Amino acid sequence: MHYIISAIKDGKRHKQCLLAGKTPPEDTFAMHQLPVRNKLSEVRLFNAFLSDLPDDATGWLLFCPDTTVFQNLSADLLENLDTDSIYGIFGARLAKNLQEKKFCEYCGQIHELPQAGKRPQDLLSVKLRGTEVRAGTEVDVLGRQCLLLHSDLCRRTGLKFDSEYAEDFHVEDFCLRAAAGHGVKSRITSLPLAFQGQEPAPDAKKLARLGQDFARYHAKYAGGTPANIAPEASKDGNGQRDLSPWPGKGRVCTARFANLPVIIKASGLPGSAVFTPLLREETALEAPADAYHWAIDKSMVNLPPVIALRMMRPKSRILDVGCAFGDNGLFFKNELEATLWGMDYSASSLEYARLLNIYDELTQVDLENMFMPDFSRYYHFFNHIFIGDVLEHLREPGTTLSMCREWLAPGGSIIVSLPNIAQAYVQSSLLDGRFDYLSTGTQDYTHLRFFGGVNQAALYARQGLEIKQASASFYCPGWHGAWGLAPGLPVPVYEYLLGNLHCLVLQYICQLEKSDLDFEELEAHNLKQIEQSVHNNPAGLALTSIKYRKLLKYLEEKQGIKINPLKL
Repeated sequence: MHYIISAIKDGKRHKQCLLAGKTPPEDTFAMHQLPVRNKLSEVRLFNAFLSDLPDDATGWLLFCPDTTVFQNLSADLLENLDTDSIYGIFGARLAKNLQEKKFCEYCGQIHELPQAGKRPQDLLSVKLRGTEVRAGTEVDVLGRQCLLLHSDLCRRTGLKFDSEYAEDFHVEDFCLRAAAGHGVKSRITSLPLAFQGQEPAPDAKKLARLGQDFARYHAKYAGGTPANIAPEASKDGNGQRDLSPWPGKGRVCTARFANLPVIIKASGLPGSAVFTPLLREETALEAPADAYHWAIDKSMVNLPPVIALRMMRPKSRILDVGCAFGDNGLFFKNELEATLWGMDYSASSLEYARLLNIYDELTQVDLENMFMPDFSRYYHFFNHIFIGDVLEHLREPGTTLSMCREWLAPGGSIIVSLPNIAQAYVQSSLLDGRFDYLSTGTQDYTHLRFFGGVNQAALYARQGLEIKQASASFYCPGWHGAWGLAPGLPVPVYEYLLGNLHCLVLQYICQLEKSDLDFEELEAHNLKQIEQSVHNNPAGLALTSIKYRKLLKYLEEKQGIKINPLKL
């Protein structure tokens, strides 16, 4: 006998979902519906079921949420599975990053329910971002939509869910403990399951519980408990991260724990698949794409694409260099009705970008090893070329700029976003004798070149490019730690760092046009534009000023350092 175990939170929806498909024969599968009562979590219900499992029971145990629909589930599908492994319909691969943990690569498949009027066999199969895998492929952890293991394995190992976790980390923890303690492998299966129903955005109590769960999970598997586990909405102008497989079709609710963004739920998506928070690892070559993955809207006034939008014309031909998953392209498409081309180093990123169906052409390229005649179709073609936080990853950024210069149509422009190495927190770290590489930001460990405002002006001048207009994104550092000011420096140092607007610039965003001026004239002109850039994003500066005033207040009250504030 095989067992289907589901914790029910909404009896009406459960009847519509779990029992809506072709229900398995009762003589093969036993359906166990465990109502959530008296605030008892589904984890504790699952464990109670395992504790009460008869000693002579032998079969597969399928733990699932109440949004599961079975599509012709039969015992035949289970015959070829390895009874010493754990199975799920999709999973994730983990690994170590240099200093921070990021989200894992999802792999496998998930199905959404057909829309009204469609037949069950018309289910849309949506491939999740990451490596395409076949049934039986090993993964590190499984997604919580389905967990399948054999009763003999469960009885032999004594494996149970950790009751500390309410719901969002219990499957990941189960898989990792099974692997570490018993050598049990987690694998992808091809069970014909689908999901429907929508989860409401978590309230304050839910976020607080998630904060506690994340702290415990982080302590176990990421090397220590975050200092601050109080969740808060993103208020830094960068908005919410969208790592769903249906970008642009729904928003992802996020919370931040010690500056680590964590996916809570994905709502408003086709099928309303629920995604769990997973720690991520990225390889060096593909780190930039995923680390800078955002769902963009115009309210994110300190995000380079939003600033760049003001420098572009509607209905333009735009080349998105370093397009990654297509976030920038989707934003430009929606706001400008642009026609888009994209290029990126990462094949997996481009595969994900293709799902958007917004690019006329996507090309995998190594910008430093391109055969220019292969791109003769691009000569004098683009109205705008957007190079967002890409040049710093190249050995010879000037060569890429020179190449793009030839691709501009008459009156066209290159819009470049480059990080400012002279940011306050970087300067204070250097004075403290440190330069700590991080996964994102100005100290991203994949950066090969570093620029302040003066260096950027010269870089563009050497390529015969004139800054038509320049703007800036802002970031006020915190106190100590990553992205913060180093403690114990002389007071005049803090006065300089917090009294100079350019030390609050995170990125300079410059619109470049072809010019026939000589280098000295161009460099002088570009320097003036860079100097003016800090006044061209008043909304971003105003947003940053909130944190700036809090930092000055902290320095005065806690550190005894009084600084004359900038007039922001």
